[in-house]
Amino acid sequence: MIRSFTLPVLLAALLCLTAAGLNAQGLGTQDLDRQNLDTQDLGGQTTTNGPDVTILDLFDISNDGADGDYRGFSVGTDSCNIGSEPVNWCDNFPSCGSLNPDQHPVIAGNLFRVKDGRLEQLGKSWLKHGFLSTNSFDTSCGSNSNPDNPPNCTDPPLGSNQLGVGCTDLYGSGLNGSRALGMRYEVNAATGVFPFPETQMPFSGNVEQRIRVHQDDLSPAMNAGARYFFEGQYVADNDATAETDGVSNAFNNASYREATVNASLNMSFSSGTVRERSALYAWQAVDPSVEIVNADFVGASGIQERFEVARKITQSKGGTYTTVLAIRNMNSDQAGRSLSVSWGEGSAGVSNPTFYSVENHSGEIASGAGDAVLKTSDWANSVTATSVSWSTDDFATDPAANALRWGTAFTFSFDSTADPDDALYEIGLYKTGAVTSVVIPIGNFGIFGDGFESGDTTSWSDASP
Repeated sequence: MIRSFTLPVLLAALLCLTAAGLNAQGLGTQDLDRQNLDTQDLGGQTTTNGPDVTILDLFDISNDGADGDYRGFSVGTDSCNIGSEPVNWCDNFPSCGSLNPDQHPVIAGNLFRVKDGRLEQLGKSWLKHGFLSTNSFDTSCGSNSNPDNPPNCTDPPLGSNQLGVGCTDLYGSGLNGSRALGMRYEVNAATGVFPFPETQMPFSGNVEQRIRVHQDDLSPAMNAGARYFFEGQYVADNDATAETDGVSNAFNNASYREATVNASLNMSFSSGTVRERSALYAWQAVDPSVEIVNADFVGASGIQERFEVARKITQSKGGTYTTVLAIRNMNSDQAGRSLSVSWGEGSAGVSNPTFYSVENHSGEIASGAGDAVLKTSDWANSVTATSVSWSTDDFATDPAANALRWGTAFTFSFDSTADPDDALYEIGLYKTGAVTSVVIPIGNFGIFGDGFESGDTTSWSDASP
């Protein structure tokens, strides 16, 4: 059909663009030259510029046992540097030659479920701090696109204090789940910077600091038809600040793999690892009607930050739409504190708003900001004639609020009589910066990925399927 927009809708778009602080660089959209890396199936790696740590494989799972209603898991990760320079991997005092001991990656583990047309994050771990690299060789690491330059592992200048180009480093589930683990709160995922030594909190039992999941969310008897996906993500300082063709190398640092669960709540992998994709793409793999877009912006540190947004729309015979959104924070330190969905005019007929968030756990604190334990409170929702929104406090008001922090996904849903494609979707940011909100380029507002903010309006009247 031909795209068309009413004046109120376009005015609303302009206001939101101004509020979001977007500019002609297009960093709030998907018009980046290397965007094909975020849409194609990466069966093999493409060499990138600078250091670029990715996950080659999620290869084993530890069932760490249960405490009360919860069960703990850990997942093993095999990293791979597909870049052109070594990745920092130092944690030795006082230094590793030219590197400081805080210049090493951290590793996060997550578990997701697809059930009843929704993706929800069931659990998340604290962080394993990388301490040395084995610099191993695997033919699957590196680019296979040039037969004259086959994959190989190049030993880095600082040995085990770096991950060399084309090299891998394997951390088993027992290692990634060995405690004490570090707090996610302390890591700025946009820059890869964190205090070191990291704050180590006391722990007890089988579950604390690991991927903590409600056992009822796993029970086969209670979750008929559900599918489960583990996810791993690395954050490293010189990877976080590197770019390839204008796109952050940090945007490919997560991979996922499907797993099954038995009556004893043991989990085992059932398919191969999907590399350089977050678990949001698992929802799309299960249900091709799910659409995924990226909401990118330049954060307070001057580095690109990203929210990934997956959306599924169904329409009943009576004409009512049901919209489910899963929003995952890839690397944004500014984080998210609100979501608004608004129609420019008329009655949207919104009802049944829902919110779901994975739990913070194990006494993780807002270190350096009052040391309050992180909350898991639901975001408050508000419905008007033309909008629906959810929100929590900003950082200045509550440093321990349940913000949408990096490596985490929240799920929202609502019913409406108005077409969800005619709405404007916007994420409000938790921490202050030049950008205070980010427009999600989805539906009719996909024009923000078509050169709108740079003044190129040629694609507005293009026929679209």
